[in-house]
Amino acid sequence: MKHHRITRYGACAVLFLCASLTLGALPRAETPLRSEEAPGPRADYTTVDFARESRNFAFDLFRELAAAESHDNLVVSPHSITTAILMLYAGAEGETATQITGALRLSASGEDLLRTAGLLQTSLMPDDHDEEERPEAEGDPFTLRVANGLWLDTGYPVRPDFLRRLQQHLQSETATTDFSGSPDESRHEINSWIAQQTEDRIPDLLPQGSITPLTRLVLANAVYFLAGWQQPFIEGATRDGQFTTARGMQRTVPLMQLVAGVPVYMGDDTIAVELPYAGGDTSFIAFMPRDPDAFTQWQRTLDRDRFDRIRDALSRTRADVTLPRFSAETSLSLPQTMQRLGMRNVFHPDLADLSGISGNRDLYATDIIHRSVIDVDEQGTEAAAATAVIVGVRSVVEQDDPVRIRFDRPFVYALYDTHSESILFIGRVTDPSL
Repeated sequence: MKHHRITRYGACAVLFLCASLTLGALPRAETPLRSEEAPGPRADYTTVDFARESRNFAFDLFRELAAAESHDNLVVSPHSITTAILMLYAGAEGETATQITGALRLSASGEDLLRTAGLLQTSLMPDDHDEEERPEAEGDPFTLRVANGLWLDTGYPVRPDFLRRLQQHLQSETATTDFSGSPDESRHEINSWIAQQTEDRIPDLLPQGSITPLTRLVLANAVYFLAGWQQPFIEGATRDGQFTTARGMQRTVPLMQLVAGVPVYMGDDTIAVELPYAGGDTSFIAFMPRDPDAFTQWQRTLDRDRFDRIRDALSRTRADVTLPRFSAETSLSLPQTMQRLGMRNVFHPDLADLSGISGNRDLYATDIIHRSVIDVDEQGTEAAAATAVIVGVRSVVEQDDPVRIRFDRPFVYALYDTHSESILFIGRVTDPSL
């Protein structure tokens, strides 16, 4: 893990569930456009509501991915995915918009939803004053950086309200690029921006072929997290030990040791430990079944309610904690997962309604690509995530070459009245020059 201070910039924040889920610049966008339709704040949907519902999505997403990925390591940033999809939602209409909020498990809609999401993101981002007041830690300083970007195909018209929503609520930066003429150069441009935002932890999110001449816009979210433990593990105490994998295999790995007073939960079927990061605002919560043989079934029961109960029941206890030093990386293409969660129409060229972007119904999401990485060691945690929503235009069916008919010799003509089925005039042309 890197041991240096990173200057914070960017516009948003991240929800960080570390037990199983994790999580150069674009030209600045123009001043946000004004819109008469933007209503005042809605008091009955708060950032607390948004965060609670986002936890529902986090665990629903985790269960879907855990089942699909079988026994593999898994790291994913539900906040990054939510934010990128909310950028798409800013241009969705009708049933497409309803399915997006349903898949994300969010009960609000429209400006209220985007505004509340933006308020939560802003509240989670530390400002310079907060960082100055954080207690010094032996490991890395606390850094949380999130940035949102929009790339538009050169000359492609978009509605002012779509840009306003992204800029005003999600503080997205905007750039134009030549998807139609130079799709691969555009791909490299976006990848370079994401790499810079994530300290090169995610250098090539968009693979070859993901951007085509039919791409019209890409919406991207990038997250970078770096934090030292409030109580670092003692590096000299790390020893190689046995770790039993999900398949029942024994592996020799570095096992870190910490003896300290930390929040602990010892339930009927679950054991959990919370390890705070420096400053105390974020933490790593690890939890596992009491029965070593029950993991597969146990993880299927994890949801937001259960997590909240465990979190609320944590009690500070002097504990001897053993945790493996580990790194993980997960790369995902999410359309099938999001369709199983209820977000279907947006991926269908004939059903997607993204008319809030351009005014036309010719756009649909061709892919949602996500990658997360995490490193956990004695000093703390470094993690990064990026999500890109690729939006393309329906391809126009190429017509066969037209039949060429040249009236360059004598011909007959008629003026025909279809209502009366009468020929009004009939004639012949043998020499147009006469």
